[in-house]
Amino acid sequence: MERTFVPDPSPWVPISDPRTLKVLGKFVEELGECVEAAIQRVHRSTDDHTDALQSEIADVLCNIELVDEHLCLNWPRFHGKAETGSAMIHLIASLGGCIAATARCIIQGVDECEPSTGTPNREWLFEAITHVRRYCVAAISNYDLDPDAIDARMTFKRGHLTRWHQMEIVA
Repeated sequence: MERTFVPDPSPWVPISDPRTLKVLGKFVEELGECVEAAIQRVHRSTDDHTDALQSEIADVLCNIELVDEHLCLNWPRFHGKAETGSAMIHLIASLGGCIAATARCIIQGVDECEPSTGTPNREWLFEAITHVRRYCVAAISNYDLDPDAIDARMTFKRGHLTRWHQMEIVA
């Protein structure tokens, strides 16, 4: 659907639920850190940068699971074939798109719609996360990252973040 300029602003209501803000805010942070690690890996192909990329991919995948659980997106796990070629460029682009979709959900609400296209924010986020997952799998395969190390970090991160998400907000 083509986007058009909407002359009147939509009455957006930013998310005010503290737990949802924690879940989506942390997700945006991890997406941004993964962008940085992916760019560093492209420019400096060292073991340290590969290790950093591996850790950040694990963090993003862990946070995808937490966003899925919190927002009940209910998509199946990606088991597709890892893509080759410019996988890192696609990963970086998909991370950027997911940052935009997540930010829109924070400022406008997950269940609202993009004003010029009518696309639900939940649908945009779902599609953006699907692309991120696909290119994370491609990067794991194409850059010989350690799936066991990624799983171990995801398990650790999940426990830590689950406890953090459940903490009470003190104003």
